[in-house]
Amino acid sequence: MAPPDGYQELVTDQAPALFRRALLLSRDWHLAEDLVQETAMQALTKWRKVSAAHDPAAYLHTMLTNLFLGRARKRSYTEVTTDIEVPATVDPWPGIELELQVDKGLGVLAPAERAVVVARYMDDLPVAEVANRLGREESWVRVTAYRALKKMRVELEDRDFTEENSARVAPSRRNGHPWGTPRRKRGHRRATFEGEVA
Repeated sequence: MAPPDGYQELVTDQAPALFRRALLLSRDWHLAEDLVQETAMQALTKWRKVSAAHDPAAYLHTMLTNLFLGRARKRSYTEVTTDIEVPATVDPWPGIELELQVDKGLGVLAPAERAVVVARYMDDLPVAEVANRLGREESWVRVTAYRALKKMRVELEDRDFTEENSARVAPSRRNGHPWGTPRRKRGHRRATFEGEVA
C-alpha cells in the first residue's frame, strides 16, 4: 500500500534534522537511528494529525522528542556515559565537530533537561513554545533551562568550549531547516551558555 500524499516527502526532507536531534538527545548513534525510524512509523499511523498540523515538520520533531523521553522514563533505559562514536562508514556533515562538542555538555544533563536545551537553544524556540511541546509550565522550562545551562557551562569551560563556538552551533530556521546557519533576529537577544535569557 502506497503511503499517503506528502508523507514520503516530509519524512525524507526532515530525516537529517531528525537524526541530529535524536543524536543530541540520546547521545547514541544507533538509538538515534531507531528514534528516527520510530518517528517515521508513528507519523505514518497518525498522518491525519501530522498533515493537519500548522507545522508538520515541527510536529515530527516533537514526536521524536516525546519518543525519546518515553524511553528515558523506562526503568530499563540506560544512559550512554561515553562520547558519541561516529561510525567510520558515515560521511560527517558540516559542523558535526562543534555539535559533538556541545554533546559533551549535554552529557551531564538529565534527559528532560537535554530536551529543554535542544528545543530552547538549538531550535531557538521561545519559552512558551517549548513548554507547549513538552507539556510543561513555562516556569518549569525557565528554571530547567537555567539549571541545565549552569551545568553545561561548567562542563564546556573545562573543555575550553568558547561562546563563539556555541553561537556557531545554535541553528536557525533559515530555508525551513531547523539546523541551518545561525542568524541574529533584529531586536532579539540570543541566548548563550551563560544562562537563560527572557
